Amino acid sequence: MQGKLSRFIRQHRGIQNASQILPQLSRNFSASIEQQQPPKFPVQPYFAITHMIHQIKDLYLNSSSDQLAHIENVVKASRSEHFVKTGGRIVGRRKVSKDLLFLDIQSNGSQLQIMIDHGKLEESLNLNPQYSFKDVLDACSRGAIVGIEGYPGRTAAGEFTIIATAFNLLSPCDINLPMMNWSHKKTLKDSEQRFQKRYLDLIVNNADVKRFFQTRAKIIKFLRNYLEEKNFLEVETPILSAQAGGALAKPFETESQILRQKLELRIAPELFLKKLIIGGFERVYELGKVFRNEGIDATHNPEFTSLEFYMAYADYRDLITMTEDMLSKLAIELFGSTKVLIPQFDMDQKVITRGEQSGNTHTEVKVREYDFGGPFKQYDVCTELGIDPTIFGQVNGLKMLREMLIPQVKGIGEKNLQVDKLNEKQLIDKMIEHKIEQQCIQPSFIMNHPLIMSPLAKSHSQGRHPSAIKGGEHLSERFELFVNKKELINAYSEQNDSEAQRQGFAMQTNVDGGVDEELHRADEDFLEALSYGMPPTAGFGVGIDRLCMLMCGVSHIREIILFPMFRTSILQAGKDKKTDKKSL
Repeated sequence: MQGKLSRFIRQHRGIQNASQILPQLSRNFSASIEQQQPPKFPVQPYFAITHMIHQIKDLYLNSSSDQLAHIENVVKASRSEHFVKTGGRIVGRRKVSKDLLFLDIQSNGSQLQIMIDHGKLEESLNLNPQYSFKDVLDACSRGAIVGIEGYPGRTAAGEFTIIATAFNLLSPCDINLPMMNWSHKKTLKDSEQRFQKRYLDLIVNNADVKRFFQTRAKIIKFLRNYLEEKNFLEVETPILSAQAGGALAKPFETESQILRQKLELRIAPELFLKKLIIGGFERVYELGKVFRNEGIDATHNPEFTSLEFYMAYADYRDLITMTEDMLSKLAIELFGSTKVLIPQFDMDQKVITRGEQSGNTHTEVKVREYDFGGPFKQYDVCTELGIDPTIFGQVNGLKMLREMLIPQVKGIGEKNLQVDKLNEKQLIDKMIEHKIEQQCIQPSFIMNHPLIMSPLAKSHSQGRHPSAIKGGEHLSERFELFVNKKELINAYSEQNDSEAQRQGFAMQTNVDGGVDEELHRADEDFLEALSYGMPPTAGFGVGIDRLCMLMCGVSHIREIILFPMFRTSILQAGKDKKTDKKSL
């Protein structure tokens, strides 16, 4: 002890006080620690793979032990085509001994077991003598991205594995990953966390979540191919414009500093697409983002994806046939049949179950069966609600309609609904929601809405069968497709009479003469374009997100949008929660 003190005094001779001694001690201690710590395993800047994980499984998973033993002998003799280079993220590690480690790596939704054996890696480690096998083990942390060189084989227990002959660290993971076992307390279960950190959700809940978005990509690809086979042209129309139109919705507003004017984000591409029909493009479609300044719930997100197409020389009857054909072919593309069984998932990606049998781990999956074979059932709005269509043409017709509907809507018992402040179209819409939509489990058309609900649609009196329906001059050639009580598609025969269209815009007022925030506002530029003449046209719109929800069996729209919208307060609350935990 006395010798150590003497050395310390000799090293720090000339230092007058403690304020000078402490910084010097700190520097000496840091330098000593750095000298003691071995260098970290190097991160490789580049690694080219020869096989993806699913390709390795396709080639070798079903090979027998004898076949894989033969491959091992061939590889040892010379590097053959069986020598593979693959990569992925470590999602599991099992240390068997100081010389043996098993890894589970994941890439693009597939998992593969890797055997890290000291003896097999010895040749590779000899090329880098400054690193030991222990350095390799330390680099194999959960979440790290690695590149593996090796050959296929089987363990003593008969499990398929890649026997590594070289290990490359491509990117370390500096934060502990949540566990992937759903029953573990550190699993990423909280839905808010899952959607705020979707990248982490994709890592941890890889197979389930990626399957949803792979299905979404298949649906979009199918719809594009279906329309292009029918000679539709894909186009792009503006997202920003001076006045958003084409739907009943309140737009988001912004401002251009250069133009010095207010702009609105589109709520639908409809009016632009119809201008293209007027200009001579007779079959056009657009698949893109739409923005509506409305609430967030299980079926609504302010930013969503829609597909709209417009077809000249057609009406809504043609679209009924086309819709049935499109959905039946989509079902066959995804499931191989028009009668499909779709497993149902809850908010946390767990399959909704009907219960477990006692003493049996088998869980019966809850499924919904849908028949997309067609023809789909049709519900006439006025018939189902007991409304005489001629009432819309009477002098006091709207007043009588209100007197009839208000007691019925109040009878629904919806909380916080101010029934007396609803206008006529909103009252009808509430009754449709309550009486008709609830019957639409299987694909069903709700059709022939009163014209006051569809100002951009033709009336039946303007269609090909003008006297086919009683009071047809007050009913629109329109349908909505519902499946599982949710609206998927809205379509109608487009109004191509400029004066009738102007009158349709003028109808969009509420009961006290004010202007409804969610309405079809008159667009003079569109009315002028319509005055040049538009051929008889049918228009169709489908919400891609809701269609994907249906086909994937999920209950919330956030599950099918990669980065859904959140309130800033929710995001901040998550950060504050973390900060509070750190301070404890």
